[in-house]
Order: sequence, then structure tokens, then C-alpha cells
Amino acid sequence: MKIERLFKLEQLHKLIKSGYNGKTNDYARRLKISRSCFFLYKEELENMGAVIDYSRISNQYKYLNDFEFEIKIKFSTITEKEMKKIKGGMNSFIQSIFLDRRNLSLSMINNL
Repeated sequence: MKIERLFKLEQLHKLIKSGYNGKTNDYARRLKISRSCFFLYKEELENMGAVIDYSRISNQYKYLNDFEFEIKIKFSTITEKEMKKIKGGMNSFIQSIFLDRRNLSLSMINNL
């Protein structure tokens, strides 16, 4: 799942939790997505266990259960030893070319 999608889900969750008043188009406009996309995000929250209903009286979407949605992102650094365990992809390229000065120097000399 893309991180942008997670943030849209979180924004929708916050709108519902805060008691935002509006029709479906208002929610979609607020999230800067299409109406059909709104329903996909709503369905995704429901697949995670949310029970969501629209009240025409209060003109808002509401949770009918105690549903919570929270995103936590953790960043950490890795040691050179841990980096050597990573094989393939950009990490190996960066490690072998940019972090190892000997390879960088040899590449520069060979290109002269």
C-alpha cells in the first residue's frame, strides 16, 4: 500500500471522527479525491473493521463502532554491517559505488 493512500485513509478517518458535516461530494472535495475514490477509501476502512453509516439528519458519516486508525512510521539508521546484509537493488549500488571510496576512486581513474 502506498504511503499516500495511508495518509488519505487517515484523513478520512479524522473527518469521520471529528463529526465533519457534509455530503459525499463534500468529503471527497475536502480529501481532494473523486467521489468514487471516496467510496473506495470508505470501503477500505470498513474492510479494516470500521462500521460506517451516513446520517441524512446530521448530514455526516459516523462510526457505529469504536474504530481507531493510526499510522506510525519509525525511522532508524542501520550499521555498515547491517547494510552489507542487504543484497541487490539501490542499497548495494550505493554501498559499492558511493560508500566505498576505493571503488569510486578506481572508477574515476579508469574513466580518465
